[in-house]
Amino acid sequence: MKKIALFSIVLASAIYVSATSVDYQFNYAIGNGDVSGVLYTVDEGNGTYLVTDASGTYLGSPITGVFDPSQSGNVFAFNNLLYFPSLPSVDIDGIVFELNGDTNIASGINLYWDGAGYRSIDGGNNGPYVQLSITPLDPAAPTPEPGTLGLVASGVLGVTGILRRKLRRVATTGNSAEPQVTATAQAVPCN
Repeated sequence: MKKIALFSIVLASAIYVSATSVDYQFNYAIGNGDVSGVLYTVDEGNGTYLVTDASGTYLGSPITGVFDPSQSGNVFAFNNLLYFPSLPSVDIDGIVFELNGDTNIASGINLYWDGAGYRSIDGGNNGPYVQLSITPLDPAAPTPEPGTLGLVASGVLGVTGILRRKLRRVATTGNSAEPQVTATAQAVPCN
């Protein structure tokens, strides 16, 4: 019985804690040009989201992704982290965008916070400060809907109850839920 209850709790927890993703729209201007697109993220917990991909345009050039954080330190130091639910923000390490499908990190664009404001740099050249705007495309996505959680919980409790009743029945009869059939022999007189 304890195993069934434990299994039910683990199952409900796994459903609740499953990774959520939120996409963010971003934009800023550099000189006479615009930078805009979408950041695709995975929830890392505690309001931290890992940017796993990006699309959009940087001064007319297509943004075709983000560089893997394992490449941090080669040209840029970066971690591709975004913080939310306060104002969506990027930290001092920032995010490095891939442009035109070029996998050479030196051709990437680093967007980061330097303590005074957001900067966008290319190839190690410090760019100007920018007014960064980041908006969740689906603000409700990171918070599970209470009705859905209630439905899952009631289903888990219902299955637990059915299994518990079935196990009790097996324990009292010593067999499955099938009724016991006993045959009795009767003596038939011979003529």
